[in-house]
Amino acid sequence: RLPVANGGREVDVFLTGVPYATGQADQDPGQLRGMTEGLGIRSAIMVPLEVAGTRRGVFLASSAHPDFFTEDDARFLEAVSRWVGMIAHRTELTERIATEAREQGRRVAADELIATLAHDLGNILVPIKGRIDLLQRRARREDRPRDLRDVEEAARAVDRVVSLVADLLDSSRLEQGLFALNRQPIDFVDLVRETCAALTTSTVPIRVDVSNQDVVLAVDPNRIRQALENVLSNAIKFSPVGAAVVVELDVESAGAGCCAVVTVTDRGPGIPPELLPRLFDRFARGPGSSGLGIGLYLASRIVAAHG
Repeated sequence: RLPVANGGREVDVFLTGVPYATGQADQDPGQLRGMTEGLGIRSAIMVPLEVAGTRRGVFLASSAHPDFFTEDDARFLEAVSRWVGMIAHRTELTERIATEAREQGRRVAADELIATLAHDLGNILVPIKGRIDLLQRRARREDRPRDLRDVEEAARAVDRVVSLVADLLDSSRLEQGLFALNRQPIDFVDLVRETCAALTTSTVPIRVDVSNQDVVLAVDPNRIRQALENVLSNAIKFSPVGAAVVVELDVESAGAGCCAVVTVTDRGPGIPPELLPRLFDRFARGPGSSGLGIGLYLASRIVAAHG
């Protein structure tokens, strides 16, 4: 590997793609002194090496004898360069296909595991939720406030697990193309306000700024609410205490129509740059994250499903 900044004929060939040949290298001011004086090179042929249309390097044949190479040698080296480029491209394609096959196998196995796990968890949670509802009614009827608070906390914990199972099932359905929308006209401003009001806390409040009060969209309200909840939960989780999460709603032109734009801003540490390229991939998680990495994936796919 030679630094491009050092210059020299090799670098010229690499940058321009034009072959070079000389039988008097020591008389060429464009040659590096390390080549002619250090290595004693007098004759040289250089041709570019390209793999799938991208220049990767330079082939160099050299000799300590003046006027050593012929035109046939130059043509031969060009043929070698093309052959090596073709073999390298074929090897890279084979490696890519093998990598994609392994990744596809992992995705299929993950989907099967997710679907099975979510289904089994759902079967377990139904009787547990039924028992908790029964205890809740009994505690309320017998006026036992302490027991009622404990049962309500348990009910909230079960609801969180039920929500997680639903997210797991949704992510599996999205991967399999089984995700359906139930569109209906809704007041989008009200939906955003209601979702924010349900998630705001005393430690991390949510402030809503709306520039246009009249926004009616034909969407699946449950799915859009799910997308908003996932993004907002993420923002709340990483926000410092007392720092408000700001939700802005605007309308922008989009071709012949228009679209609603929701912006969620928090005062947390921000998204690590290395995570940005795969931020909306399934199971993508940042450092210190305790989640499964499906919240933002679901949010992005729900929005994409709405067009």
